[in-house]
Amino acid sequence: MTRLFTAPAPIVLITLFFGGVHLCVAGFLPLIEDETYYALWAGAPSWGYYDHPPMVAWLIRAGEMMFGTTAFGVRLFHVACFMIITPLTWHLAKTLSLSGATATKAALAYNLSLLTLALSNFATPDAPSALFWIATLWGMAHAVRSDRVGWWVLAGAFAGLGIQSKFTNLFLCVGILVWLGASAQGRLSARSKGPWLAILTAFLVIAPLVMWNAANDWVGLERQFGRISAATFDALLPVQFLLITAVVFSPVMTFFAIKGAIKTPGLLGWTSLPVLAYLLWHSTQHDVAANWLIPLHPIFAIWATMGMAGLRKSLQRIILGISAVFAVVILGLAFKPGTPLFTSHSPPNQIRGWDQAVEDISTVMDTTNAQWIATSQYGLTGRLAWEYPDVPVWSLVEPERYLFRGDFPEGLCDLPGVIIERERSAPKADEFVALTTPEQHVERRGGTSLLYTYRVQAFRGCQ
Repeated sequence: MTRLFTAPAPIVLITLFFGGVHLCVAGFLPLIEDETYYALWAGAPSWGYYDHPPMVAWLIRAGEMMFGTTAFGVRLFHVACFMIITPLTWHLAKTLSLSGATATKAALAYNLSLLTLALSNFATPDAPSALFWIATLWGMAHAVRSDRVGWWVLAGAFAGLGIQSKFTNLFLCVGILVWLGASAQGRLSARSKGPWLAILTAFLVIAPLVMWNAANDWVGLERQFGRISAATFDALLPVQFLLITAVVFSPVMTFFAIKGAIKTPGLLGWTSLPVLAYLLWHSTQHDVAANWLIPLHPIFAIWATMGMAGLRKSLQRIILGISAVFAVVILGLAFKPGTPLFTSHSPPNQIRGWDQAVEDISTVMDTTNAQWIATSQYGLTGRLAWEYPDVPVWSLVEPERYLFRGDFPEGLCDLPGVIIERERSAPKADEFVALTTPEQHVERRGGTSLLYTYRVQAFRGCQ
């Protein structure tokens, strides 16, 4: 394990530079909706939640214990996860017999991918998921190379922590089984006790998560595996998925990543195959979110530098430079102050216009003497709970999302409140409350663009 903390000066500089940038951004940007929702989880730590395993909440809780309920506190350990991936990528590349220069370029390429630059600033399950994905492969590479059982046990622990971060990491476990059966090196390893001890270790790590789901009607697994349901085939969606995959990594480096993957599939190829196959299949019927690809970006970076290995060093630097410029320009346009380019419900737009919106909502609450806030959308529930830490904020729908909070406090029904919902969405909570005033509207703007209108209406009593 100590090998993780020994890296050459260029890797240390890359880690500190990008980590410093992300820490500054993490403390400056307001939280996006999902982050406020996960921050709500962190107020009641649990072994499981409806949407994801608990790691994201645990990391937020740890950061808030150190820096309070601030954006920096919420994001600190998630930024740290992405920072640690840099030396892990270098170490993994070196363990797979790549040269020091190629391994260093892989670590740099990982940090220059558009998706890495974007997600490294935020607190989502993707951060620990990506960290423990690459850490599992790092442990396995050492286990194969050294034939020591301890490395297998460590890899199993990382695999379990990955599943405690996001169920996507189950695909890595499937990939490991594929590697054990399909590759000569894997079949040789399967004859030893190491891989089986790794499987046992992983199961012990995830046992509390399994027990929580069993005690709560399997709501977490049902929620995530419900995505597998079939839908109508759409030939354009796979094309869209492939384009998104190329864009969020780097349009230029993607070509070389494909070249490197074909050239030497090995451990990285076999273990990546199940998740790539699933995402491709999923894309024939549903949209694939870009962030689902983030655990593979260190692998893409290693493949890309392997694919560039035969090029002149100056050309390799140009390719990395083009990737950096592309990512910085895209993110600069997305997060630029003032009027946004688009008015979609994207993360850059989720952080805009809340100061004025909160002021307008507070005016309505003061006028109606509202003592609590009712909602029906989970993102808005998290956002309003973050903006109003001293006011009870409760969703009147989807109680399975809020198991960690306990039962709805019935006493709130005796107090005046306001219901707040996005106007674009169909009303969901009206049937649960006795409305007392005509609805009012609060706008949230980004510069001159209207992003959302919220319906705010007073009520007293629950139905």
